Amino acid sequence: QYGDAWNNLAAAHLHLKQKCALVPQQRADLAPCPRRQAFNALEQAARLKFESWKVWENYLITAMVHLAHFAGCF
Repeated sequence: QYGDAWNNLAAAHLHLKQKCALVPQQRADLAPCPRRQAFNALEQAARLKFESWKVWENYLITAMVHLAHFAGCF
């Protein structure tokens, strides 16, 4: 049940419309990146619900989007 809570928290972070700093130390006035926070929440969800393919799908998609964002694809 805690895995579902972490998964829901990740979904909430992904719906936030905040600007991200590419390097956290670069802009102290910006909040932590919601994509990074979502990724961290999905890591916890994957640890707790290891057998859930839905959690792993969300984790992999978020990882790909996170990497593409910082690689300059967006």
